[in-house]
Amino acid sequence: MHELIVEPEAEAELAEAIDWYEEQEPGLGAALLAEANGWNGCSICARR
Repeated sequence: MHELIVEPEAEAELAEAIDWYEEQEPGLGAALLAEANGWNGCSICARR
């Protein structure tokens, strides 16, 4: 299995996208985060 490495810049961009989607419709940001956390079993933005 390959390890997924998420650079800080990419994590920041994802966090911005999550916030934007959440502003558009409550729950969409959370859905995006759930999808991102499902990639290869990684945990992105776990502190959010």
